[in-house]
Amino acid sequence: MMLKVRGASETEVKSVLRNEFKESIDYRNCSKNPESSILKVDVRGTVDVGKLYERLKKMSSSVKIESVIPEDVKEEIERYKKDLDRMKKQKEDLESKLRKKREENRRLAEENKKLQRKINDVEQKHKGGTSTTAIEYHGVEYHQKLHHMHQEVHKHEVHIRKLRISDGNAGNAIERMNQLRLQ
Repeated sequence: MMLKVRGASETEVKSVLRNEFKESIDYRNCSKNPESSILKVDVRGTVDVGKLYERLKKMSSSVKIESVIPEDVKEEIERYKKDLDRMKKQKEDLESKLRKKREENRRLAEENKKLQRKINDVEQKHKGGTSTTAIEYHGVEYHQKLHHMHQEVHKHEVHIRKLRISDGNAGNAIERMNQLRLQ
């Protein structure tokens, strides 16, 4: 930290500092400004700032104590600030993702409820002995019968054309077709 003491002699200030903070004072960085009667002293290490202020205030008109942060500590503080900003951004991103996931879960839960209602409705319709497999079988069977009938109609149409081509006369073709139907 740096002390700026106004209105006290350099010897008085050094005396207070020597008595109170013997190991913390670096007198090489002690300077007196001749124009403004301000004494600047660097004090290193751990210092009871309140005690120092009270002692110096008794003998001077003005005491100002400034903290001086070493460069390595400043760099560490800046690194911590950057880490804190990065962590805040990560937190915001995670909160945003969490909100989106909650909305998606809510939407899926609603969709699940709708599907469950549909399943329950279908189960209610099919209660009473009818099962879905019987309905499907009936549907397949019905389509097979339709397909078979379509094939039979097609065969008869082909036979009629053949008869008309082979016989020049339409009456014979009709008789033959009737004979084929009887078979």
